[in-house]
Amino acid sequence: TWLQRVEPGVSLPWQSSNSPREGYLVSGEYQHSECFDGRSETGIYKAGGYFWRPAAIIHGGPESRAISDATWFLREPRGADLNTAAWCGASGGGN
Repeated sequence: TWLQRVEPGVSLPWQSSNSPREGYLVSGEYQHSECFDGRSETGIYKAGGYFWRPAAIIHGGPESRAISDATWFLREPRGADLNTAAWCGASGGGN
């Protein structure tokens, strides 16, 4: 369990974890992408927003960024590994 502050404009690479993760946006606004069936879907979290993400879901990517100073409350089982993914897609190319 941890707090994570993200400054405006900071983005994440495509990534996935070997365990589920949940998060609650304490303050700010954050635009985030999830990868489903090789397609990126992007939405905006506002303060009070919550997610629960199963293991192995690719998320992040070039459209994910803090819109304003954002503070997340995050939880994940101990010993989880975060892996960078090359892109959101099933085979070759990129989104």
